Amino acid sequence: MSTWVLLAAVIIGFNAVSLAAILCVYLLYPHYIILFIFWVQGYIAGLKTKYVSDGQVTFCYGEKNKPRSDKPSLVFIHGFTANKESWSQSIKLLPKDLHIIAVDLLGHGHSSVPGEEVELSMDYMMDTFHRFLELAGLSSVKVHLIGISLGGNIAGHYAVRHPETVAKVTMICPAMFTPVDSELARGLKEKLAKGVENLTLEDSKLLARDVDGLKELFQTLCYNKSAFLINKQFLVGLLTLRQPRLNFFLRLYRSSSLHFLPSLSNVAANITPPSQVIWGKQDSIIDVSGAEYLKAKLPDCRHVDIIDKCGHALNLEYPELFAKHILKFIMEDKDSSKKYD
Repeated sequence: MSTWVLLAAVIIGFNAVSLAAILCVYLLYPHYIILFIFWVQGYIAGLKTKYVSDGQVTFCYGEKNKPRSDKPSLVFIHGFTANKESWSQSIKLLPKDLHIIAVDLLGHGHSSVPGEEVELSMDYMMDTFHRFLELAGLSSVKVHLIGISLGGNIAGHYAVRHPETVAKVTMICPAMFTPVDSELARGLKEKLAKGVENLTLEDSKLLARDVDGLKELFQTLCYNKSAFLINKQFLVGLLTLRQPRLNFFLRLYRSSSLHFLPSLSNVAANITPPSQVIWGKQDSIIDVSGAEYLKAKLPDCRHVDIIDKCGHALNLEYPELFAKHILKFIMEDKDSSKKYD
């Protein structure tokens, strides 16, 4: 047997073993593929994964570049049951010199899960988020908070409590009760009338606990249904990552329904930093009527950007357009007092 034939046989054998290994992981452990994809997305976006802890809670976050004295640090806050990687597609489109942080909220991604004894109150969420900013080295740095859904709600409330540290705030379809109720909000209010303790995992699409539920959730999150045509095996992988946190998600959903959703409209008039509101026109989770409501309440609302043919997960559905709207606000003269439509 010649050397070349032997080498060819070795290469073919190695490739066959590699293919078999990949197939085995795909069929038996698809969540590892999901984690790898998340890592690749973060890497392409330029985010380095880091951890900070105070001994009680641990936050995982992605960071790009270092804080700057001449520009605010961008802090991205994801939505309910999501993670920091949900921002990767948009972050990679932003200018390369910005200091960017994308955090896994407690109970999400790779951050620690608060124990059953912890009340997930507004004060707790605000205090722990403030602690994260301190641990991440942002206590003396101006920040531009960019949050979607639950993250948008947190961004708004934090701007009320710490206006001295917030340079700007962008709220993307923030979690709130809106003038016109979405179908999800109507159902939630009916359940709340019977007592928040009666809310269960079966009561919301957001608390999907099986493959069919996840598929329905993704279809609900977007207007462009083709944006989330996900292979069933990948849904199995996502479910594997999600299941250990379902009880926490239910606790947070109950708390959010009582404390977060009703309160943003009440504090909007106290969000004094320059603000931006972005919404998907066909959002079926949080109705778009909230955009005009916030515009009327916010003291310094610079932009209200409504994206047509777009649902709730607009950072995933239209990452390029989302990045364009964010960049417009980032580059704007921070001292301008002019309101924009």
